[in-house]
Amino acid sequence: MPDSDQQMNELQQRLQNLIKEQQELIQANKKYEQIFSLVTHEFKNLLTSADGYHRLLRQHLLAENRKDLDDILTASIHIHEKLFTIVDQLLKMWMIEKHVLKPDYRLVDFKADIIQPLKQQFNEAMQANGLTLVSQLPEGKLILMADENMLEIVMRNLIDNAVKYGVPQSRIYLTVKRDDQKLEVALRNQVHDLSADFYNTIFQQTQQLKWRDPKGGLGIGLYNVKNLIALHEGEIQCQHVKPDWIEFRFTLPLHLTGHITVR
Repeated sequence: MPDSDQQMNELQQRLQNLIKEQQELIQANKKYEQIFSLVTHEFKNLLTSADGYHRLLRQHLLAENRKDLDDILTASIHIHEKLFTIVDQLLKMWMIEKHVLKPDYRLVDFKADIIQPLKQQFNEAMQANGLTLVSQLPEGKLILMADENMLEIVMRNLIDNAVKYGVPQSRIYLTVKRDDQKLEVALRNQVHDLSADFYNTIFQQTQQLKWRDPKGGLGIGLYNVKNLIALHEGEIQCQHVKPDWIEFRFTLPLHLTGHITVR
């Protein structure tokens, strides 16, 4: 009996020690999350301010025809954009993992609010790579209940990937369809050297972090895209449609009951 009592006391002590260690880990993790959130937000704020100064300085240089300095500043802006992309992807991934990223549902015109502004923003990059965006959109407005900022992130990532990895002098096809229940969006472009396994793991967080984006970022943009679509109760898939072509296709419900916000 004494031995049994001693063993029980030892087990209880071990259990208490484990509970204490677990509590310490939880507290340490909370502190890490707070620091991570603060640092990423501050990075984004600083990078946004730096971007404003960069572009203002570039305007002055162009006005004075200082092409030599403009080339240096253009390179600096490019590096800045890569840093912003990394910080933004990390922040979005952290918010998704912690379930603190919630859609702000409003009436959104997918064509006027999302597609048209992005086409203008990527026009210069597409021209530089000899790419042409061919759009097939329904007539009229494409209204749905959604978070405009999240949908902008989704389409920006998909178009950015098509521009960065698309075969030069090729076409990017954007097709949007709509019925009474859902909006369906497909983006297809020609690429090189993608393995069959790539299509099976493209949306996985671990695969993206392992793969990394050789042209800027951490390669977690598509992981975030899938989760942002899921937050809208939608689905996304990637497939190899024909030799050297890749297609992203996602659907979004037009109406989300209980999430309506009027603006």
